[in-house]
Amino acid sequence: IDRSGGVYLSGNTSITKLNFTNGNLYTGSYTLTIDPSQLSGEADGSYIVGTVKTTSQDLTTSATVFSNLGLTFPSTFSTGNSVTLIRTTGSGAAVTVSGNSGFDRVYQLDGTMTYTGFVTCDWFGSESSGRNLSKVAIHEFVSATSEWITRGPDAAATGSYSATSNVNTDVSSVSQIKYTITDDANPLPVELTSFTASVDDRTVTLNWETATEVDNYGFEIERNLVQENKEANWETLGFVQGSGNSNSPKEYSYVDESVFFGNYQYRLKQVDTDGKFEYFDVVEVQVGEVPTEYSLRQNYPNPFNPSTVIEFGLPETANVTLSVYNLLGEKVATLFSGNMEAGMHKVDFNANNLSSGIYIYSLEGQSVRITKKMMLMK
Repeated sequence: IDRSGGVYLSGNTSITKLNFTNGNLYTGSYTLTIDPSQLSGEADGSYIVGTVKTTSQDLTTSATVFSNLGLTFPSTFSTGNSVTLIRTTGSGAAVTVSGNSGFDRVYQLDGTMTYTGFVTCDWFGSESSGRNLSKVAIHEFVSATSEWITRGPDAAATGSYSATSNVNTDVSSVSQIKYTITDDANPLPVELTSFTASVDDRTVTLNWETATEVDNYGFEIERNLVQENKEANWETLGFVQGSGNSNSPKEYSYVDESVFFGNYQYRLKQVDTDGKFEYFDVVEVQVGEVPTEYSLRQNYPNPFNPSTVIEFGLPETANVTLSVYNLLGEKVATLFSGNMEAGMHKVDFNANNLSSGIYIYSLEGQSVRITKKMMLMK
């Protein structure tokens, strides 16, 4: 490329070698594919503006496989030979993260990768759009939560427009990684100064405070019941309206009365007026204590029609069965049968197909048999 006005693609193009002398190569809505080792001479004012995709590469051969495109990995980055890099630059490529202004450069790696250590991202001065480079940050996209998280920097940007970011450690079987760069000198749209949770019987109260707010639409409250060997399953409980724009401290609270027993995690999803969002740190609380003996509580409501709730407690993990019988001793329903962890548990019972009358419900196991009566009134 040796043309001050630049060169423009008219379609998707694959080339074997590309050298820049003067002027940009604009891909527009198309993609340029090349072996990264065959690209040379990119500099501010002479580089690919748009989307460039590499041929498949093996990162185990060198940490600098993609360095000609501005991405360098640690020597501990390992993979097979089927990793490709898609780099998007130019207007429209910027990703704003947590209110911080994004540069016009995004990287996307596709393949199965394991990595530990540092990643270095390079960019050109024109891509920073004149922003203050005193505090540059690199961000990584987490596909599981669809959010960008800060991975650095460990040092401020240098005169050569390079920053280093500490990435995840010991991450295996990652099929896609994305990176973007921002000027982190701008304040966060919402500065959270505290976030706490307290428990009173079966009620959890969340309190949080902000120091400043910019375009804050509000907070979604999310909850996860921590269960052994199970992934987090976040559910949205409610929404608390934000204060929009504020330079003074604001206090917020939310009461969750739908907890039962166990370890619960809570997090805030702060939403801007334009729909952008970010997550704050997680708080965790313990609701209830592990029972010291087997117990079966009176169902509620009682009498009932047609549904009721039955609670029982286990001091240890046990194989138990919760059943319902009529007064003739005939089993009319099995509500649960199998292994259950220690703690308090509850089961919903719908008697829509049964007639009015008195029924007996029983908790049975190897070392326990407890029964109680309940009344169905239709």
